[in-house]
Amino acid sequence: AYTIKYKVYQLVDNEGNIRENSGRAFMNLITEPINQVGNSEMKAIFENKTPFSNPKPVGLIQFLINILKPKNGIILDFFSGSSTTAHTVMKLNAEDGGNRKFIMVQLPEKTDEKSEAYKAGYKNICEIGKERIRRAGRKINEELGVRNVKLDIGFRVLKLDSSNMEDVYYTPQEFSVGSLF
Repeated sequence: AYTIKYKVYQLVDNEGNIRENSGRAFMNLITEPINQVGNSEMKAIFENKTPFSNPKPVGLIQFLINILKPKNGIILDFFSGSSTTAHTVMKLNAEDGGNRKFIMVQLPEKTDEKSEAYKAGYKNICEIGKERIRRAGRKINEELGVRNVKLDIGFRVLKLDSSNMEDVYYTPQEFSVGSLF
């Protein structure tokens, strides 16, 4: 098991400000935005519905991206879920004229048949993410109007298909030097 540690200075906080009260240290390094903001953001682009439970808030991802300050980087999210990262990248590009790109990776996990997402036609999480990217892009463009004609809100989808390779699984006891060749 791993534990995340952070420095606690005796006389100053993490920004170098003199500590008035040397009481208990902060529990979190990131205090804003709170996770409930993510639900509000989803409702704002999905007609007051949330097809994905507990999405990350755009502000959190924006905070993390801004640590590095890449204006032309590629942002990769291996567990993209509802594609908050794609939403954030498009928003940041609109705000500062950047040319960031995003790669979202998500297994097509099926949505629960009793869920609002399933009832709305989203059979897996990837479909929710793709629709969020479309809606967020349209909303950002509407907010910008004619001020930014070169904002790229397009995206491509790569869907992996089954392989023609034969499934071969060996236990460690079945391996020999000869089987490697």
